[in-house]
Amino acid sequence: MDFKDIFGLGTQPIHLTTLQVWPRTILVLCCALILVKLAHKRFMARKTAFEYVLGFILASVLARAINGSAPLFPSIAAGFLLVGLQWIIAHLACRFTSWEWLVKGKPELLIQNGKLNDASLRKSDLSVEDVLEDLRLEAKTEDFSQIRLATLERNGDISVLRQPRVILLKVENGVQFVEVHLEA
Repeated sequence: MDFKDIFGLGTQPIHLTTLQVWPRTILVLCCALILVKLAHKRFMARKTAFEYVLGFILASVLARAINGSAPLFPSIAAGFLLVGLQWIIAHLACRFTSWEWLVKGKPELLIQNGKLNDASLRKSDLSVEDVLEDLRLEAKTEDFSQIRLATLERNGDISVLRQPRVILLKVENGVQFVEVHLEA
């Protein structure tokens, strides 16, 4: 058995045997592990639309290499090219704000000092219920007045910062008050 027979190179996908798919799978798995290492941890975090799209494309290209619907080695090479492009684009996004906006997006302010920004909700396709859900989960409240900032982050999460709590303490004889600000 030669190299071509082991990997089923040149064989139509429907004619690949299990014994040919196994080595293809092992080879693609090893290459995928190397690709993920080269792409760094941020790639796997899938925090931006760019990273999601890249992950889908990479998975599709490598799956086609396993099932034989695309040539094995050109598909693996395409995977390395995709990760190389990801690395270049990520570096450009770190250095140039125009690339950063294109690749990563920008945050959207939803609540500031207890006031809901209706224009930002419409622009982000969010309902008041969507925001309330995150307020309940993140800040344990539904009261907008208790929120200093709520931001739709670039990864789609809503981050919430509560207003500082102010406690007024009366000092003896009712003469003085002391304000204590506690960050939530």
